[in-house]
Amino acid sequence: RKGNYDSQGQGEDVDGEVEFKQVAEDYNILSDKSLTPSDLHPELGLVILRPPCPVHYYALFSQTRGFDYVLAMYPGQRYELECKYTGYIDLHSRPSTPRIDLTPLTRCLNERETTPGAAWISNRLTDSGPLLRLEASAQGLPKLQRYGHPCHRPILTSSIPEGEMAALVKSFLAFALLHSSHPHTTPAPTANTEG
Repeated sequence: RKGNYDSQGQGEDVDGEVEFKQVAEDYNILSDKSLTPSDLHPELGLVILRPPCPVHYYALFSQTRGFDYVLAMYPGQRYELECKYTGYIDLHSRPSTPRIDLTPLTRCLNERETTPGAAWISNRLTDSGPLLRLEASAQGLPKLQRYGHPCHRPILTSSIPEGEMAALVKSFLAFALLHSSHPHTTPAPTANTEG
């Protein structure tokens, strides 16, 4: 599915009914655990989802309540790690996982990446929802695509195998949280937890 953006990130107005249908369709895909297996790592504030295709944010985040980091692993070794907005705001409904600068992980992934012309890029820690993703350009995504939905932007194939990617992200977060100056209380994800 390509979405409503062209390769330059130029968007078109999305009718609310069309968007609602897409969210509902993507939600159903993600709710079917045979189609979208997930790994929960509450001690890291991390959920790893393996949807069969990139989906709308509203659907994606419906499966990530109580977590502040989302590693989406799409078929064909295509990945995005996102620090959710819940780590940016002063959340009162539950403890949140501290924001970690993803620059060291970005460097580590670039040392392993062999896809020609591609490099891992992460947004600044102070961004409202930093993304770590493989890019074909050192400039990264245009703002319209970066703040858009995963189903509306290209996601490149990485040379890093899925198991290695998941292990690197978990290891990095575990080390960074252990050495963080911010206290971390393990969130208790439930269906009723906000964020």
